[in-house]
Amino acid sequence: MPEKDFTSPPPPRNDGPLYQLRLFFTALQFFTRLPIPRWVGFQPHWLQHATRYFPLVGWIVAWACALVYLLAVQFWPQMVAVLLSTAAGIWLTGAFHEDGFADVCDGLGGAVSRERALEIMRDSRLGSYGVIGIVALLLAKLAVLQALLPLQVL
Repeated sequence: MPEKDFTSPPPPRNDGPLYQLRLFFTALQFFTRLPIPRWVGFQPHWLQHATRYFPLVGWIVAWACALVYLLAVQFWPQMVAVLLSTAAGIWLTGAFHEDGFADVCDGLGGAVSRERALEIMRDSRLGSYGVIGIVALLLAKLAVLQALLPLQVL
């Protein structure tokens, strides 16, 4: 596998605010399914310059999930609101974190050596440890959120 070049040039600069906006949209398109303007483009090496916006993207996803919860809890029981907000987060991120967690579960559960674990984690297929891990993770998340008072969920 070729080594990654982390010395690549940053995204093209037009001016200060536009450059920062491009970096923000680069982070947003990497972590979510939200549409971004076409003019932004994408090059993998831009991500190293966009890391300053990763927390902001996390806040956007969190607030979107909170909004779904707040709207849903007005009409349905708390468990339904928790399920809908969790589903919204999974859809919004394209199951980014769940997929990574499943890869770790597969790698750590199905390997005896470090090299084999890393090989399993790079494999795109989902194994039984990954499925069990995702189910356990989601059940734990739903149980904890359901156990909280409605306003504590936020």
